[in-house]
Amino acid sequence: MQGKHFQVDKEPLLAIPICVPPEATQREVAELVKRIIEGGTHLLKARTSAEQEQLHRLIDQWDATIQQKIESIYGLTDDEIVTVSVAGI
Repeated sequence: MQGKHFQVDKEPLLAIPICVPPEATQREVAELVKRIIEGGTHLLKARTSAEQEQLHRLIDQWDATIQQKIESIYGLTDDEIVTVSVAGI
């Protein structure tokens, strides 16, 4: 810590594996994120519990699809996927 600011060394950050997926995958994930955001907006305006439940299901599906795409991008094994999901990451 320097004064009131934390100091972060860049070496540990550089060791974090960051994958850059193909453009098509990036567009797919961006579209799913857009749907989730729009779904959240519609959720706030939903008048019935049936509408809310339907939107929750759709948002959960889109979120799960994003999660699967990221797992695929990083080439996670089934054991690694379980580890990540148990850790709540």
